[in-house]
Amino acid sequence: NYLSQLWLIQEFLKPMISNDYGHFVTISSASALTDCAFISSYAAMKLAQTKLVETLRIELKYNGIKNIRTSVVYLGILTGGIASGFRDTFDFDKSITI
Repeated sequence: NYLSQLWLIQEFLKPMISNDYGHFVTISSASALTDCAFISSYAAMKLAQTKLVETLRIELKYNGIKNIRTSVVYLGILTGGIASGFRDTFDFDKSITI
C-alpha cells in the first residue's frame, strides 16, 4: 500500500504542478495515530502513508506550490476483513489524564 501511494504521487505530481491544480487523498486509519495490539504491521504501513502525504504537503508549501492539496482520512474500527473477530477492550468510561 505504501509503495503504491508513492508510485501514484510520483506519476501524478509533475502533471499536477504543470496544471497548477491537484489533490492527493490518503485513506489512513486511527491505528496510525494510536497503539493497537495485534496489528503492528498494518498500523506501521498506515503511519508511513500518512507521513508520506503530510511531508509532501510541507514540501509543496516550502516550494511555493499552493494549488495542490493533500488530505488524510482517518477511518475507525471496521467490522470486516482484517478486523473480523476484533473486540474493542478500551474502556471509554474511564477518563484519561495527561
